[in-house]
Amino acid sequence: WGDIPYSQALQGASVFTPVYDKQEDIYNTIQSLLDNGIADIAKNSAKIPGSDDYFYAGDMEKWKKLAYTLKARYYMHLSKAPGHTAAAQADLALAALANGMSSNDDDLKFTYTGAAGNENPWYLTFSPGATLVLSSYIVDSLKSRNDPRLTVLVSAAASPDPAFGPYNGRQIGTQDIGSLESYSIPGSLYSDAGAYNYIVNYSEALAIKAEATLIKSGYAAAEPVYQDLIRSHMEKTGVADAAVNTYLAARGTLSATNALQRIIEEKVTADFLSVENFTDWRRTGFPVLSPVPNALLSSIPRRLLYPQVEKIANPQSQQTASLTDKVWWDQ
Repeated sequence: WGDIPYSQALQGASVFTPVYDKQEDIYNTIQSLLDNGIADIAKNSAKIPGSDDYFYAGDMEKWKKLAYTLKARYYMHLSKAPGHTAAAQADLALAALANGMSSNDDDLKFTYTGAAGNENPWYLTFSPGATLVLSSYIVDSLKSRNDPRLTVLVSAAASPDPAFGPYNGRQIGTQDIGSLESYSIPGSLYSDAGAYNYIVNYSEALAIKAEATLIKSGYAAAEPVYQDLIRSHMEKTGVADAAVNTYLAARGTLSATNALQRIIEEKVTADFLSVENFTDWRRTGFPVLSPVPNALLSSIPRRLLYPQVEKIANPQSQQTASLTDKVWWDQ
């Protein structure tokens, strides 16, 4: 949203209409909170979580790696923010990642049993009978690259349209919807009732490292990190080594003209269903997008609107922002 209530928020009855803190201040606070968390972990307290830690079962080393990875994520959010430079943010991100996630085992993911009341939220979102399906963009992108992850990330349509085949996303904005069963939903790795819900993953950390390395040292230095990004996610999705090598060869090597685009494209795939992809598109312009047919706006939205309940309960001047207005860091 940009500016949000924070410093005066959550104070109970004493403050009903908290002022909005600047987005720049929120980012500084995020880094401070992560630093404080890392410092707390370093205290080596005997009172650490165990089975009540639903993510890492009390493994504080993994929590520390997560904190450093998040620091890198939020440093790179500011790669074009006023008063910041891409090079400086890349330096900060690389320094943080030196202590960040080091394998797929470090993924922050929530476990669900799949029983009633304990289903993965993506299962509830895309379950049969739901009105949401995958867009044609993500499905066609995987198909156009002959990406072996297609059949893992995307389920075959229940009633495929012969014109498009079993893997078919809906083009957003088209008026003729047809049968929802002719479109694909996410594959079982992400959308089964008992599937993991990935919050932060190691492949994202590698994507951040690849982009930061590109900024600091060029495309040749970023190449091996870029390949590690692809390999890490393909390992998680069960792609055989031979198929991985075939895909890498088909994608070709990075160059001065394609490096950032390729890195972000692979990050989008590794961050499947993540809102981080919206942030990266606004920062980098990749993946290349255009307004959908019958769009209500002439350009793609660059922010969310403040919710109506917030406008009613806590009126603030920032709430006049439109969907196409840019937030502070998106300059």
